[in-house]
Amino acid sequence: DSELSTIITGAEMPFSENAVFSSNNRFFVAANTAIYEIIKTGDTYDYEIITDSGDASWLFTGLTAKGDVLYAVCSSTMVINGQPTFITYQLYRIDVSSSEADVASTEFMSHGLFLANGMGVDSEGNVYISNTMTNVGATLTPAIIEPAIVKLEVDYDGTTLTATESTWLATETTGGFPNGIQISSDDVMYLASGTGILEIPILTDGSAGEPSLIYDTNINNVFDDFALTSDSIIVSEVGNPLDTNDEFFSQLVVIDLEGNLIETIEFTEELNLMASHVVVSQGSLFEEDTLIMTDYYGGGVHILTNYK
Repeated sequence: DSELSTIITGAEMPFSENAVFSSNNRFFVAANTAIYEIIKTGDTYDYEIITDSGDASWLFTGLTAKGDVLYAVCSSTMVINGQPTFITYQLYRIDVSSSEADVASTEFMSHGLFLANGMGVDSEGNVYISNTMTNVGATLTPAIIEPAIVKLEVDYDGTTLTATESTWLATETTGGFPNGIQISSDDVMYLASGTGILEIPILTDGSAGEPSLIYDTNINNVFDDFALTSDSIIVSEVGNPLDTNDEFFSQLVVIDLEGNLIETIEFTEELNLMASHVVVSQGSLFEEDTLIMTDYYGGGVHILTNYK
């Protein structure tokens, strides 16, 4: 039977957002002001800080990996009209191929994204970042904040990191709440946006193909971030954080790549878990068939064993 447990508490790791395996089977989490590595000694899980922003106003809000290189977004915040607003962004490149991480960063984002969050990397090494809070931004400004997804062409010469940005996808094509991004080995992007899961081909010229909706849920809920396997998507579905209704709702939805529902795994309010990102275990750090989950609202790292 499957079993849910917490391996790192929210007090130890608040605002846990994205998580990823590197190709050498190390596991990393973006949370609050740091990038953490989850380690295990005997039967006990612990963590080490790989890099830290060094400033409480700079928060890591996105994380992805290509091979043994991590890419993370660090966003600076200030309060505008009573709302915490992200105003400046840095892209971090973190090489974790050895025990000593090689860290480089550069500022980007002239677009003024409200919240850079979901991230993915294509086969050419380009980084894609979703603007999760476009619909929140629309309540604060006269028009929907653009774009939905930014593309960064990244170059690193061993010393200097540069990122050339462009708009890759407009907000109106995504349902207005782009969040989790995963990109398959053949350069098909899957995007969780609001109530839907979208499939978007990355064309040979690097532009976005026509988005197609492969799965959707009811209007009261939203999809967060997800795991992409060779034949399925395992996505967190939670009650809409913008809804004033305080009713708790949290579950995992498993679909195939054509959008057919395979199963749902519901978390009760007593379990108090609203998964932000779902990752499938690989290597020996976790048991086979384990799902690892972050929880932005509650923090920490949580695992569901024997999920299949």
